[in-house]
Amino acid sequence: TQANISIQAGIEKLYTFGESIAANDAVYIEDSAADIVLIDSNSDAGVDRVISGATGTNEMAAQSFTESAVLRIHKIKLSLKETLTTTDNIQCGIQGDNAGVPDGTYIQSATIAASTVTASYTDITFTLGAVVTTVASTKYWIVLQRSGPRDTTNFINWAQHASGSSYANGNAFVRDSGVWSAAGGSSQDYTFEFDM
Repeated sequence: TQANISIQAGIEKLYTFGESIAANDAVYIEDSAADIVLIDSNSDAGVDRVISGATGTNEMAAQSFTESAVLRIHKIKLSLKETLTTTDNIQCGIQGDNAGVPDGTYIQSATIAASTVTASYTDITFTLGAVVTTVASTKYWIVLQRSGPRDTTNFINWAQHASGSSYANGNAFVRDSGVWSAAGGSSQDYTFEFDM
């Protein structure tokens, strides 16, 4: 691991993890990992993916992603909105892949009150319990689900791109009655961002 550390104004040195810093040096440590935006959460969000929960249509939703680089994911940002009034919680996290669908086990996740989601699409951040370090070129899933009983009147919507696939290395899926399938065909994506 390396970091850019400023020693004096206008002078920088690249330090390697474990390297000593001399006494009386003034240092500034900058986070070298910028936010990774795989899809802009506010672009082209023209389709609603309803999350009704429990057993039936629109139980859960998931977006796959595969990156050639190793990612260290700390936060997931989704564009969500609420229809009427939801009173349960929303869980979002990272799952592995099992034969092309989520494997059902969260590597890490976060839960928020559904009441924090507004009636208009807003970027909602889920801070994971611990950083998820991915394996390069391996498929993972962002999974979104509700905690309460099935409700087709009061529900959460995840923005889905109206013009089809905007992220080349993944697809939007929905689970209906326990079965995962591509949402709107094989070339659709939900909006999402990662903060590293």
